[in-house]
Amino acid sequence: VRVVSGVDGSTIHTVTGTNSQERFGHSVTGLGDLNNDGHADYAVGAPVHHIYVNAIGLPYVRVVSGINGSTLNTLNGSTDPTGDFEQDFGLQVTSVGDRNGNGRRELVFTVPLFHKVQFIPFNTIDFGIVGRVYVGDPLGPKSLFNRIDGTYAGQVIGSRIGTTKVNGGAAEKLIWTEWSPYPNPPPTVTHGPGVDSHARVRIHKAATNGSIALISPPYPGLSPAANRSFGKAIAGDGDFNGDGSNDVVVGISEDDSCGHNCGSIEVFLTPLNVTTR
Repeated sequence: VRVVSGVDGSTIHTVTGTNSQERFGHSVTGLGDLNNDGHADYAVGAPVHHIYVNAIGLPYVRVVSGINGSTLNTLNGSTDPTGDFEQDFGLQVTSVGDRNGNGRRELVFTVPLFHKVQFIPFNTIDFGIVGRVYVGDPLGPKSLFNRIDGTYAGQVIGSRIGTTKVNGGAAEKLIWTEWSPYPNPPPTVTHGPGVDSHARVRIHKAATNGSIALISPPYPGLSPAANRSFGKAIAGDGDFNGDGSNDVVVGISEDDSCGHNCGSIEVFLTPLNVTTR
């Protein structure tokens, strides 16, 4: 990761990963001044590919000083008793407003391929790959982060992540992309991104668990490929119609309506209280 001066383009410092195949720098986000040294700091995701985990270690998110590139905190992915792990830990990172009153923005990062397994007496419940989103103090331990998990196999929340303010509220909300082949599939059925799958974009509370709205294709004009690419890019930081609520922009990179994979952008006006456009 190279930090560059906005004045003259010169390099302020460069930070690298530790091992090959870490994919350090796959995602980055600014966090403001975390340690009160007068300089903004940032976080970097290193979502180590699963085939390299045994050789080089688990994926991680590193919080970095903006003044000299030193490490302020490291949050590591983990394994569970089944031998599975938080696959793609730190694939996407962003930040959201202060939630615990310490004056710092909260760090948000995703684990889209998180495999959820719940152990109860005399039984094991395998939810499949549901995805996970972490929200917490960037200088605190991972154990204190709020965890938001998907609820059924194939939901895969957090392949893209961002923030927005909707419905006139002052608090920032999360927006993320998720795979959801069916609105409410039985938890015993395993689904994943495939030929007939489609993606959706969800607006979700950051401070507590709770979905606010769901933006869901298909609708007329979208091909199966476009449905799969719905939400490849998302943004929610602009009020386009002047109603005081930020609207949501969704990229559809494989939309074929204007030519093969020509792509398109859809703007969804908020307040949103329905599940389709």
